Amino acid sequence: MDYKYSTSDICKLCGISRKQLRYYEEKGLIKGVKRNDVNNYRYYSDYAFLELMSIREFRRMEFSIEEIRDMLVQPGVSAIREAIKKKIFIEKDRLNRSLLLYEQYNNRYLRLTNTISMLQDHVSEGNSPKYEVIEFEAKNVISVSSKGTFIGNKEIEEMAKLTNIIDEYDLITSGPVINIFNGHFDSVACEFSDDPHEINLCMPVVEIRTPCPYYKRIKAVKVLSTFYFGDYLVGLSEAYIDMLHWAKENGYRLSNVSIEEWLIGPLDTFRRENWVVKIMIPLEDQYIILD
Repeated sequence: MDYKYSTSDICKLCGISRKQLRYYEEKGLIKGVKRNDVNNYRYYSDYAFLELMSIREFRRMEFSIEEIRDMLVQPGVSAIREAIKKKIFIEKDRLNRSLLLYEQYNNRYLRLTNTISMLQDHVSEGNSPKYEVIEFEAKNVISVSSKGTFIGNKEIEEMAKLTNIIDEYDLITSGPVINIFNGHFDSVACEFSDDPHEINLCMPVVEIRTPCPYYKRIKAVKVLSTFYFGDYLVGLSEAYIDMLHWAKENGYRLSNVSIEEWLIGPLDTFRRENWVVKIMIPLEDQYIILD
């Protein structure tokens, strides 16, 4: 075997540093290496040159050193083919996840853009609420439940739990935070109850990659809807009462459950004055069901 390449020569030809070359040798990836008996310098053969070219190509394909070593020790190319096949599935999964993340970012951008525009219109047109009967679309969500009064910081604390679950199960979200309040007001008497009630805090998700005990589905339901702008501690209760009175005066019979969609909320900004909540109360014959 002709050892004709010096360290400088082979590094220059292969486009690698001396440090990289030494690292590959230490990991046992290069075999065609010999020390000169006179000057003790390393010299490399054509075989080593070809090994380095293969290593560089596989590194460009983002194979690990361990994966490359496993491929190179095999006499044929079957191991290389199988490693590439495995890589295809890994990269396909990564690509699909990247596309889902793109959709997540795009949806959030559009939501914020539309809500900011709505907020600007609200400021310019005044504070008169607008009410509309709409269809609340079914959603796949993760959900945590708690007991609490209508106005309080309980749901903010639960929001922290929700974000921990998102991280733990590596979830991709698809929408704003949703609060479901059960029995916190009487739609006929148009008044609130001071008793603790069930609160379901939900986050819409795109997919569940691993089994998740918090996974639920909110069914579609017809609701009376309006928007609340600003700090919910300031006037959200009054906005509900006004909505209940409007519904009663206009012949709508509502349930004692409400849905709040935080179009701009704590996960977007800590500035309460910028928050925007979509309030939705299902019609009397409609039911919020978390499967």
